[in-house]
Amino acid sequence: TVRRLGSVDVLINLTSIYRRTPFNALTTDDDHEVLAANLTAPYWTAVAAARQMRQQPIDEGLQGKIIQFTDWAVDRPYRDYLPYLVAKGAVATLTKALAVELAPTITVNAIAPGTVEPPPEMSVERRERIRKSSALKRIGSADDVNRAVLYLLEGTDFVTGEVYRVDGGRFLGAQD
Repeated sequence: TVRRLGSVDVLINLTSIYRRTPFNALTTDDDHEVLAANLTAPYWTAVAAARQMRQQPIDEGLQGKIIQFTDWAVDRPYRDYLPYLVAKGAVATLTKALAVELAPTITVNAIAPGTVEPPPEMSVERRERIRKSSALKRIGSADDVNRAVLYLLEGTDFVTGEVYRVDGGRFLGAQD
C-alpha cells in the first residue's frame, strides 16, 4: 500500500466471522478460527498500520486515523456466540488501548453496529423481533454505518478511544 499510494492515512479495520455455536458444541478449532479473524487479524493490522502512520509527517496535528469494528452486543451479550462476542469485546478494549498508545497524533475509534441489512435467509419472524427490540423500531442500513464512519474520518479530529453504537438503540432493550 505504501509503495503504491505513498502513505497510510486511514485504516478501516472490518473483519468478522459470525457463527452461531451453542456453548456445549464449542471446540478449540472454532475458538481459534473466530478469534483469529475477529481479534488477531484486526490487532496486527492496526499495529502494522499505526507503525507506518508514525513514520509519516504530521499533517494538521495527525498522522492517521484507525476505525475498528466491534458489535453492539458486547455490552448486552446473547447466547450461542461466545467466541465472537469475546473477540469483539476485546476489539473494543483494543480500540481504547490503542487510542492511549497512539495519541496525540493517531486517533483510534470503533463502530459497534447492530443488525444492518440482515441476510436473506433470516426469517421474517427474527427480523420482526430485532425491529421491535430497537428503540427506533427499525433495522439499520449500510448508510447508517457509513455516516458514522464518515463522521470519524471527516467530521472530527478531536475524538479518540470511543466506541460508537450504530444500533438504533437496540442495546437499550425492548421499550414499550
